[in-house]
Amino acid sequence: MTTIESVAQAPTEAEPRKVWDLPVRVFHWTLVAAIIGAFVTNRLGVSYFKYHVWFGYTVIVLVLFRIVWGFIGTRHAQFWNFICGPAATLRYVLG
Repeated sequence: MTTIESVAQAPTEAEPRKVWDLPVRVFHWTLVAAIIGAFVTNRLGVSYFKYHVWFGYTVIVLVLFRIVWGFIGTRHAQFWNFICGPAATLRYVLG
């Protein structure tokens, strides 16, 4: 027999569950903005080359940060938590 309290505390499928931490979310959206900025400044021509270079530097720094954060970050941000081996990947593809 279930009580009202246990039913009220049970998670539902409709509730969103945040997995990525704030640094990873900021990384993803900043990377998107930097790539769009690099693309736009490339299209605008030589007079915007300085900004294009800065967007490129931003991408490099972001990727370096993500590599470091993948080793020392929170549980869901670490690489070992989401990289599957070849056997698990094959089972997923076949399933």
